[in-house]
Amino acid sequence: MEEFTNLRLVQRHLLSSLILLLRHVLRENAFSYDKGVLAEILEPVMEKGLIPADLDTWKLRRRAITHAFHALYLEAMVKVFSNCSEKMILKSEKLLREKEV
Repeated sequence: MEEFTNLRLVQRHLLSSLILLLRHVLRENAFSYDKGVLAEILEPVMEKGLIPADLDTWKLRRRAITHAFHALYLEAMVKVFSNCSEKMILKSEKLLREKEV
C-alpha cells in the first residue's frame, strides 16, 4: 500500500510540473521558442500553413478553423463517422458472407 501511495505522489508531482512547464512554454513565453525543424520541413509543402506561419497569418487561420474544434461540431462528426463505419462494416460482412457461399 505504501508503494502505491508513493507512486501517486510521484504522478501528481510530475503532472503538476508538466502543467507548469506547458503554461510557461505555450502561454507565457511562446515567442521565446522557434517552431523548429518541423516548421522548416513543412514550409515548402504547406507554405504559410498553421505550423510554419508567422504570427499574423497563424492568428487568421486559427480563427478560421476554431469552429471545427467546437465540442458540438466534434460530437456531430463522431456520429457521422460512426454511422459511416457501421454501414461499411455491414457491407463488408455482406460481401464476406456472399464469398463464403
